[in-house]
Amino acid sequence: MWANFISADLSGSSFRGADLSNTTFLNANLNGADLSGANLSNANFINADLTNANLDNANLTGAQLPR
Repeated sequence: MWANFISADLSGSSFRGADLSNTTFLNANLNGADLSGANLSNANFINADLTNANLDNANLTGAQLPR
């Protein structure tokens, strides 16, 4: 799977269990998003807002996470 969510406002969205591998979330707002159980392998979260995001059991292998 591949998608581009650059600078997208995805706050409060549910991606529970979704395959979002290789997705770009550069500068995206994921505040309060449900990413639990999602495949986020190799996803790019640089400068993304993951405040209060649910990442329980998400696959973050190779993901680029904000510092």
